[in-house]
Amino acid sequence: MSSDDLHELAHGECEEDGSIAAAIVRHPLCDWGSAFEILHSYSAAAYQSYWKDGKPESSFGTVDQVLFDAFATIAMRAASEGFPTRKFKHYLEIHRFGDEQGKPNPYHPSNWIKWSLPRRVLEPTDDCKHNPSVVLEGGRILPNFEFWLTGRARLH
Repeated sequence: MSSDDLHELAHGECEEDGSIAAAIVRHPLCDWGSAFEILHSYSAAAYQSYWKDGKPESSFGTVDQVLFDAFATIAMRAASEGFPTRKFKHYLEIHRFGDEQGKPNPYHPSNWIKWSLPRRVLEPTDDCKHNPSVVLEGGRILPNFEFWLTGRARLH
């Protein structure tokens, strides 16, 4: 798969259980925009209010645990080796670091209780258009015929 394909799948439309999101963020071609899109599509910001209110992680189900693993992978990569490019736009809303009194904004990704993202990685992405080989139809992943031929050629 290409980084275009990964970005197409990062919108959270292809699967309910989050396992594709976890696989995408581990993929070497996953870029910053795709990783941030996963944080947005799978509501990482919304989960932060649970940690802020002291809800234990054990109270979440299996689906959430898979997503938490994906979010943790994004935070780990953001803090260390990063992602290869920043070419795709994301929809994660990044608000001010702090409020008018200088207190940290708990909803800003750099101030999240879990999966905190370094401020240096929260700059805007390049906003490139992508040309995916993957087609999403009714929640299923359908690679187009050319993509299938390319993958098949690599196997032989």
